[in-house]
Amino acid sequence: MDDDQGGCQLWRQRWLWAGIYVRSLTDPAVDFTKESYSYRNRLAGTWGVVDVRDCVLAASILSKTHKLIDPARTAIRGGSSGGFTVLAAACAYPDAFAAAVSNYGISDLFKLCEFTHKFESHYMEKLLGGTPDQIPEVYKERSPVFNADKIRTPLLVRRFANSRKNGDQTPTCIDSARLLGCRRASRTSRSYRKSHQG
Repeated sequence: MDDDQGGCQLWRQRWLWAGIYVRSLTDPAVDFTKESYSYRNRLAGTWGVVDVRDCVLAASILSKTHKLIDPARTAIRGGSSGGFTVLAAACAYPDAFAAAVSNYGISDLFKLCEFTHKFESHYMEKLLGGTPDQIPEVYKERSPVFNADKIRTPLLVRRFANSRKNGDQTPTCIDSARLLGCRRASRTSRSYRKSHQG
């Protein structure tokens, strides 16, 4: 499963050609259809719970309705907020996926509030139901960095060399996972260049 959308998506064609089924979830931040608007409203106060559960259910349902999909070989990947979903899924549902890849994902919601750009500075209040001062327990409960000890899924966390968005949380999450005994966590800092990541 993958929630990265946009562009030509040649990577998707390459995987399909190799016999790998790819299911992308709609990103409400870039999809402005009526269904996406409804889903975005559904996430109000439940981000990190509802979207994560939807990914797990999607993989489960697809494996039951498509006989060629092996539930023991499904993987999840995503970038930025999608990377957060990947990390949250690895924490909350450690046996749901055979592998997980988080690209410049959010691991610490406290840091996200501290470092996010002005345009989205109050977005978290709607998604989580308040500020870190108002509901610190929710921020901590849904931050993968505080739940890294639950990760059992083989996990690759990637970051972009020029990314300052979200306070560059990649090392924090991986170091916490290793400190708490997750030997399957690894990271790479190859010099990916994406101009829109700041």
